[in-house]
Amino acid sequence: MSETLFSVDKGSVRLLGSHCKLCGHSWFPASFSGCERCGAYGDDLEALSMDARGRVLSLARIPRDDGEFTLARIALRAGPVIRAIATADELSVGDSAEAFVI
Repeated sequence: MSETLFSVDKGSVRLLGSHCKLCGHSWFPASFSGCERCGAYGDDLEALSMDARGRVLSLARIPRDDGEFTLARIALRAGPVIRAIATADELSVGDSAEAFVI
């Protein structure tokens, strides 16, 4: 995992994203080339350390030769929607989710 994607503070994972000071939009992963919503750039963008907790929006079971894994779409509390590999067997849409480092 890249240290530019997250940090760990007192055992809690923080996702490293960006925030637009003009329109308030936040996104992950961090990118400072321009706001995804309004196009602002430069000093109008700032780094954002986000809570890595959110709510499951959807789940997809992906088959592989060695079994399967579950891909989840998660709406973070800070706003961005991310995709992540789910580790809980009994995860459902609407459940709370939290990132952790393995």
